[in-house]
This record gives sequence, C-alpha cells and structure tokens, in this order.
Amino acid sequence: KVNNNNYLKLEDDIKKQIFDLMNNYTNENYEEVKNIYQTTARDIINKITSDILKLENKKQTKEQELSLLEQDYNNLKTSPDIELPSLNKETDKILKDNNIENISLYKCLEFKDNIPEPTKNNLESSLMDLNILNAKIIKESDLDKLKNLNTQILYLTKSTKKKNNLSKYFNIKLDQTTTIKESNIKEILESISIDTTDTLHIGENGLSKVDVLNSIADKNYTQNYIGYLKRIELKNKKLHDLEEKIEIITKEILNITNLIKSNEEKISICEQEITNLPTNTNITNIQDKIKELNISLNWNDKRQKELEQELTIIDDKLKQVK
Repeated sequence: KVNNNNYLKLEDDIKKQIFDLMNNYTNENYEEVKNIYQTTARDIINKITSDILKLENKKQTKEQELSLLEQDYNNLKTSPDIELPSLNKETDKILKDNNIENISLYKCLEFKDNIPEPTKNNLESSLMDLNILNAKIIKESDLDKLKNLNTQILYLTKSTKKKNNLSKYFNIKLDQTTTIKESNIKEILESISIDTTDTLHIGENGLSKVDVLNSIADKNYTQNYIGYLKRIELKNKKLHDLEEKIEIITKEILNITNLIKSNEEKISICEQEITNLPTNTNITNIQDKIKELNISLNWNDKRQKELEQELTIIDDKLKQVK
C-alpha cells in the first residue's frame, strides 16, 4: 500500500533502509520503520504547510493591492469632470428639448504643443472674462431655429478672417457623437483677432478688447478648462488601465486560492497515507499465517514422499505377480 502513495513518497535510500529492517523483522525494527515513515510524512506535511503560509501571505499582499486599485478606480470614476458652469441652464434645457445641437467652445479646443503656460493662463482667463470660452457653437443648420426660442442664448458665429487670429494657439478636437463641423469652429477662431490694433482682440499678454470694453487677465489665474476632451480621454484611459490591472490581480488571487486549496488537499491525503503502513499486529498475524502455511507445505511434502514410496512397493509386487 505504501508504494501506491500519491504524495507520501519514500526516497530509494529510505526504502532500502526500511526493507532491510523488515527482512530482519522484530518489534524493535518495526518501531524504527514506523518512526522513519512518520518522520518522512511530517517532513512532507511541514513543507506543504510552509508553502501554504507563503501563498497566504502572497494572497494577502495581492488583496491589499487589489483594494487600493479598486479604491483608485472608484475615486477616479466618480470624480467630476472639470467643466465651466453653464451660462444659462434653462437655455441648455431648451436647446436640448428642441434638438438643437451645440457645444461650448472650451470643450472642443486644445492648446497646441509648446504654448507657454503663462500664455495659456492669459488666453483662457481673457476668453472666460468675455464669456467667449463658454459661449455656444450651434450647428449651422440649426441656427434658424434660435429665432423661435424665448430665451437668452450666447453663441458664436464666424466673421471676417483675421490675419493674426486665435487659431494660432489651438487645435480643434471633437468627440464622435457630434455632427458640428471642425471647419465651422476653425472659422470662428479665425474671426477672433490677436492683433492689438483691432477693435476686438484677445491678447496673449492678458490684455483684451471688445470695442469700448477692455479686459486684463488675472495674473494668478491657472488654466483648467481648455482641453476638456483630452482630459476625458485621459481619464477613460486611466480607468481602462485600472480595469486591466484589477482583472489581472483578481485572476492571480484566484490562482493563489486554488493553489492553497490544492496544498490543503495534499496534506489531507498525506495524513491518510500515513495509515498505509501496516500495524505491528497485522505483520505478526501475516507472519503467523506464513509459518502455518510453511508447516502445512512441509507436512504435504512429507506425505507426498510416503505415498510415492507406497506406490513403488505396490508397483514391485505387481511385477512379481506377472
């Protein structure tokens, strides 16, 4: 039965030691064999138990890592997007109810590369002060619908293209859901001058003018709003990356849990296989039966010889009769 063990396996040198002891069977030798067998079993079980402890520590570390990732994910997912307050929430609702497609200017702009931070701050501050940044861009085919609405709407339309204009600083970025044309937004940007000699201009130095209205940008202002869609994309990418990490670690935890369970089953089997070593009583009974069998075989062998001799005598007598 010991040879059929699944996990409580004996090394060849230990097997030889046990066989040598059993070939010279005594109660003392049996106790030594039993001790060797059980010590081997304990060593195997202790090794598996140590492996389980390491796995449990690793699982705990992974679970802590998973908890932090899930916390980061939930915090990011529920964090509000940085948006300018609506100029008129009632107007927003009316536009939506009348199926008039629109977008706030800042939501479709991104600063071009290498624009200095002070310039970004001044431009966004000036556009916001003049209510241009959050003004609506209306789909051209919907402009006529505005005449029938009973609400105040601040919206932008194209004008004469200026030689030096705002398109110098911005790239246009639209999401896939809008049908407003990029060219329409570009024409609006090209209509806003950055030349200080023009009646309407937006200056990168923070000085702007609309006819008799002048504006000076807040020197402490830091731009937050332009680049809205890029921020949304970045947020979604971070969420996606976190989802992938969470999925990977969740699978790792499941694999570790399965390994722990498998090792626990090994210990259970090893503990069962300890009982595969025959008891001293069983071995003694077997030896007694072997002795009885040998005695029986010896008697049969003696009786067989006697019968053979009797047959020989009978055979001789028959020959004499003939």
